[in-house]
Amino acid sequence: TVDISCQEGKVYYTTDGSTPTSMSVPYSRFKIDSKTTVKAIAYSEGRTPSSVSTAQYALGTCENPIFVLPTGTFSHSGQEIEIQWNESDGILRYTLDGRVPTEDSSTYEHPIKIDETTTVCAKVFSDRYFDSQPIWATYTREWITVETPVINAPKSFSGSGVEVAISCETE
Repeated sequence: TVDISCQEGKVYYTTDGSTPTSMSVPYSRFKIDSKTTVKAIAYSEGRTPSSVSTAQYALGTCENPIFVLPTGTFSHSGQEIEIQWNESDGILRYTLDGRVPTEDSSTYEHPIKIDETTTVCAKVFSDRYFDSQPIWATYTREWITVETPVINAPKSFSGSGVEVAISCETE
């Protein structure tokens, strides 16, 4: 139940994020059951209207997502990044450029494959709870240096077939 008080005047409110006016719903106690932004304004005859007051309500806050593979290094293409979250809280969204996700960002549905150094940011969005905090992890691609090939052959040959072997420690 939402209670709004004002010393003088008549209070009007909105719950859709719009700015209230004297044409909005006149205040009387009301209940909310989902994430809601309440805005209220007071009017009194012969006076300038009050400033708009804003309050946000929710059933709690989404749990922060968790990266299964913590920040670190990897050395092969197709590294999979798995993120866990309480799916009943809301929708997990992510970015691959380090920016904080928005409600328009990619939805996480399966592990993300990366091939190069990448900063992943993840955040849970909900229409019942306050959104989670954004969580970042940076995965750095370490390129493995290929070992120098070794050539194994005689220094000189006499015109007949010579066997040359080339080997490398790296596959």
